[in-house]
Amino acid sequence: MTTPLTPDDVQANLDALKLEVPTLEEQMFSTCLATWNGDQYVNYDFIASLLIAPIRLKVLSIALAWDYYNLPVSDTNYWRLRARVGDNSNPYKYLAARSTQKTGAESNGPITARVAWTYDAAAWGNSDMEPGDLLQLHCTQGGTPAQMRFPMVATVRYAAL
Repeated sequence: MTTPLTPDDVQANLDALKLEVPTLEEQMFSTCLATWNGDQYVNYDFIASLLIAPIRLKVLSIALAWDYYNLPVSDTNYWRLRARVGDNSNPYKYLAARSTQKTGAESNGPITARVAWTYDAAAWGNSDMEPGDLLQLHCTQGGTPAQMRFPMVATVRYAAL
């Protein structure tokens, strides 16, 4: 015969469960890469941090959207945006790469203002992250593309491991 649970037992079980089950905020994260003046142009290679992993997680998708920026496709003047994971004590590993090239494995089409530019069709590497790992965008130029214009919103969807 089992002993019935008391209200305190039920509360203790709920409290323990809350520690194990991630919240909605831990499942999806958006960040805005903005500048203090609200409008910034970049014409050089750069790295932008998107997320510090709060828990062990697996990145499921990344979507980027620019407020005002438009960039046509080009095989000679393009931006390449590679997602990478790591921390300052370990080498970064690349998860996925997209570019505004017209052709090639990384091509993702033009960037259009206020339209999601996703990594959905990218070839993904291992996207597991440990607590404290950084998810970053490593942005490099091919040729001389138009300056990248901010602000930009990055939405990262992930699942707890």
